[in-house]
Amino acid sequence: TREALGADIVAVLLREDDRPELAVRAVAGDDGQLDRSARFPIGSGLAGRVAAEGRPLLLDEVDAARGLEPPGIAALASGFGVPLVARGIGLGVLVVGTRAPRRFDEDAVELLRLAGDRLAVAIEHARSFEAERRARERLEHLQTVTDAALAHLELDELLAELLDRIR
Repeated sequence: TREALGADIVAVLLREDDRPELAVRAVAGDDGQLDRSARFPIGSGLAGRVAAEGRPLLLDEVDAARGLEPPGIAALASGFGVPLVARGIGLGVLVVGTRAPRRFDEDAVELLRLAGDRLAVAIEHARSFEAERRARERLEHLQTVTDAALAHLELDELLAELLDRIR
């Protein structure tokens, strides 16, 4: 995406745990400037505004004084972002930026929007897969406890085995 758009930086910021903030999950081209543990409040900054408004935001001139520049990326001159939405739920934001002033056209916005749409679907699938994996593990642990309970053991042996498996 960075190469196709001729951008200096591309970042994926996601909502986590329904908090009113975005977390950096992936970034390319930042040269270590972006604090990976930083949180971006929804509603402020470039990424935060895209998440709050649920639509692309294009800034030919990023103005740090107005709070439109993402924190930690001090050298952005121009940038834009698109929301990452799957099944009507805002997952986060895909943002690109340049260090030199640049005017992005509608084709660039459309390309980033399409990339964002595909990314949102991939994120949703990955999250669904992870939730299914966790549920399967819980069921496997429950099955282990059930197997022990149904075994033909004396009461003392059964209780000791159950305690080991529950732990």
